[in-house]
Amino acid sequence: MLFELASPELCHPKTLAGINHLGELWIQEGNYGAAEPLLREALAGFERAGQRAAGIPNPNYCK
Repeated sequence: MLFELASPELCHPKTLAGINHLGELWIQEGNYGAAEPLLREALAGFERAGQRAAGIPNPNYCK
C-alpha cells in the first residue's frame, strides 16, 4: 500500500476523495499501473471509515 493503513490523515473524506481523484486522473491518462494502488487505497479508506461509523469492530480503523 502507498500509505500506512490506520494513518489519521487518511481518515478524512476529503483526503480519500483526493486520492481517488488522482487515481481517476491516471486512468484518463492511460496509466493504469499508477491508478490501481491509489484507487485501492481510497476504497480501503472509505470502507474503514464506513465500518467505524457502523460500529463494526476493525483493528485497522481510522483513529
